[in-house]
Amino acid sequence: MRTLILWLFLAISISLSTILVRLIVAPRQSFIALGIVAVLLILCIVTASQFWLSSLRPPWLWFWYRRIAFWLFTLAGRNPLCASPAEAILYAKAAKHYPMYASIAKSIRLIETDDEGRMFWQTPLGDFWIPKGASREWLVALIAEQLQNAYAFKEQMGANGAVVFDCGANVGDFSRLALNHGAAMVIAIEPSPETAVCLRRNLADAIAGRRAVIYENGVWNCEAKLFLDTANSEVPGAHRLSTLPDTEEQGTWVKLTTIDRIVDELKLDRVDFIKMDVEGAEQNALLGGARSIALHQPKLAVATEHTNDRVANSSAVLEIVKKIEPAYASRSVCSTIISSPGAGYLIVPEIIVFEVP
Repeated sequence: MRTLILWLFLAISISLSTILVRLIVAPRQSFIALGIVAVLLILCIVTASQFWLSSLRPPWLWFWYRRIAFWLFTLAGRNPLCASPAEAILYAKAAKHYPMYASIAKSIRLIETDDEGRMFWQTPLGDFWIPKGASREWLVALIAEQLQNAYAFKEQMGANGAVVFDCGANVGDFSRLALNHGAAMVIAIEPSPETAVCLRRNLADAIAGRRAVIYENGVWNCEAKLFLDTANSEVPGAHRLSTLPDTEEQGTWVKLTTIDRIVDELKLDRVDFIKMDVEGAEQNALLGGARSIALHQPKLAVATEHTNDRVANSSAVLEIVKKIEPAYASRSVCSTIISSPGAGYLIVPEIIVFEVP
C-alpha cells in the first residue's frame, strides 16, 4: 500500500511538472495558472517526501533533521522548556530508536489467550499478559519505550538496591525493567482493574519474592475516589481519571491514594526512583508525595504529555518539583514538536527527569 501511494504521488508530480513546463514555454503565459500549478507541485513533492521519510526513517537523516529543527525552533523562541545543548543531542538521538519499532513488531509472538480474552505475548523484554482488546501496535510501543530507556532509569541505581515507585504501572513493563536491573523493591500502582489483573500476573514471581508490591489505586494528592475512563480498550495505558465523567458506561470508580501514604504503610526508609506516567494526574500525584520527595530526594521521571496543553502542564510540574525541593535539576529526555493551544508550534517535553546533583 505504501509503495502504491508513493507511485501515485510520483505520477501526479510528473503530470504537474509536464503542465508547468508547457505553461512556461507557451506563447501567452498565464501567471495565475503558473502559480497554481507550481504550488500544487510543491505541495505534492513535500507530502510525498514526508510520507517517504515517515515510512523509512533512516536514522542518520532523522538525526540531523531533528537536530537542525531543534536549534531552529530554539533560535525562534519556540522552545521554552528544554533548550539546553544536552537536550538537543537527546532530541536528535531519539531518531536511532525508530528502527527498533519494526524490529520489535517482527519479534513479538502471541503465545496464548485466556478464557476472558487476555493475551499472553512473548517480547524482547520478557513475556507479558495484556488486557482483552489491547492492540499489537500499543504493545510494540510499550516495549520500545522501555528498551530505549525513556525514563532514564540507570542500571547502577538498580544494582544499588533501589526502591522504585512505578506510578501508572500499566501491565508492568517499567517495573519489569527496574527489577531486571536489580531494583530491591518496586511499588507498582495501577488503578485500572483489568490492567491490574495482567500486572499481577506479569510480576507474580517478584510479588512472591517480596520484590514487588501492587496497589490497585490511582495516585493523587489525597485519599478519595474518582471515575476512571476505560473506553479506549486498544490502548489500556490511556485510561485516565476524571472528576466530571460524561458517562459512566465505559469506566469504573476507583480509590485514590498518595505516595506519602504508601511510604508510611510500607515503612520505607528510602525512595530512590519515582516513575510517573499517570495520564494528566501528575501535578496532584507530585503534591501527594511532597513529603517523601523532599525527605528522600529520589530521581523523578515524569511524563507530561497527556494533557491538552503540554506547555502549561510541563511548566506546572517544573514549578511543583522546584517548590518541593529547590535543589532539583531538570532535563527533558524526550521531547517533540506539537501545536500548543494559543501558542502555535513549539518543542515541548514528553518526559522530564529531575535529579538532585
